[in-house]
Amino acid sequence: MPSATIYLEGHILDSLLLPKVLDLIIAGGGEYTIEAIEIGRTRHDPSQARIVIDAPDQATLDRLVAEAKEHGAV
Repeated sequence: MPSATIYLEGHILDSLLLPKVLDLIIAGGGEYTIEAIEIGRTRHDPSQARIVIDAPDQATLDRLVAEAKEHGAV
């Protein structure tokens, strides 16, 4: 099963970025594992998440990574 690691950084909870990306992975036929997450303690502290995307094939993985990048993932 092909996989890729993406990173999200910023106000990923306040902006609903994290749930959006996780939803698009599931809706797109993939699975995810949150390998690490650090939540900012104040409104000014950014949060970070490292997420591994697993997909049934390389084409699906490429599409899911591209869609996640549209939301700011690297």
